[in-house]
Amino acid sequence: MTMTTKMMKTARIHEYGDTSVIRYDSVPRPRPAFGEVLLRVAATSFNPTEAALRAGLLHAFLPVDLPYTLCWDVAGTVTEVGPGAEGFAVGDRVPSAGTSRAP
Repeated sequence: MTMTTKMMKTARIHEYGDTSVIRYDSVPRPRPAFGEVLLRVAATSFNPTEAALRAGLLHAFLPVDLPYTLCWDVAGTVTEVGPGAEGFAVGDRVPSAGTSRAP
């Protein structure tokens, strides 16, 4: 039997720069770890802090490993609940603000 890896789309930067460095990549879909949920994103934005991060202006204060997934402001539906993620259920519609461990 052949196993296939489930993939997802994500907006990532592989280098610092203007908006032209944003790439829409296919990456393996992560499994939620302890205390985490996985979302199917319905809406997102690039906030000013994330734009500064993309441009490299925050590197001294907020270093990130490249490639980096842009993911601070999202809203979506919970598709998977990790162990210890209390108060969430598959199908919940939720907002999220902050960083994640998106691939």
